[in-house]
Amino acid sequence: MTVRVGILGGGNISDTHARAARETPGVELAAFWARDPEKARRMSDRYGGTAFQDLEDMLAHRPLDMVLVGTPSGLHAEHARAAARRGLHVLVEKPLDITTERIDALIDECDRARVKLGVIFQDRTAPHLQWLKQLIAQGALGKPILVSAHAAAVAARRRGACLRHHAHRAARHRDGGYGRRVSRVRGRCRRHARRHDSSVPGLSPPRRAHRVGGNHRGGARPRRVRRAAHTAGASSTGRGRGERQRDVARRVGRAGASQGARRLRLRDSHRRGTAV
Repeated sequence: MTVRVGILGGGNISDTHARAARETPGVELAAFWARDPEKARRMSDRYGGTAFQDLEDMLAHRPLDMVLVGTPSGLHAEHARAAARRGLHVLVEKPLDITTERIDALIDECDRARVKLGVIFQDRTAPHLQWLKQLIAQGALGKPILVSAHAAAVAARRRGACLRHHAHRAARHRDGGYGRRVSRVRGRCRRHARRHDSSVPGLSPPRRAHRVGGNHRGGARPRRVRRAAHTAGASSTGRGRGERQRDVARRVGRAGASQGARRLRLRDSHRRGTAV
């Protein structure tokens, strides 16, 4: 049996899905549509199938069994609903959309059309992650209480390029707005952990509760802010410079003390009119 697939969107992720579909036995790429018709044409030339300029024409194309939605996040539900109304199964790039109202409307539309709706979580099929999940399910690793994950694919060096070439990722109405991508998450507290926290996205609830994995811990201010506040407080008391330096050293550590002491010497020298 051959499954004929259409792809909505002409960006990097759509190209990735097209390569995967071409390498999958029993899958045939039949149709392409993108907001930029030139991108749809290039993908058609590269992978075969027919490029369309109008979305409705593409969804009416037959034979076609399902579509992959790779358009901007804020358009996922709109395009997926259009496909469901045509009786096509839908596989959507994460997230389903950027608002729960649109997501609920999409789920209802797929239920009415009796088509299948799925979200692409490709790492769930990765062999090493399936092996790890099996070990945890069997209890071979005991009860996990500490998880560390590093997503090398979204390294910081790529952030600027993503925004330059894909402006919708910084637009609230298209992608929900742009925030710094998390490349490392650590869990340190088991008090707020729940049973389902062992699945992706892992320890996000404890991380939100305790702000673990950064300079904010237990609701405290960042070290840089604390250092500035302690230095200002010590300077306002009128104590001697040596006593103030010891106070800074005791509160922020040796590294912070050296910078704090330097600021104190500069301020005192300006008051005396001498150079340090």
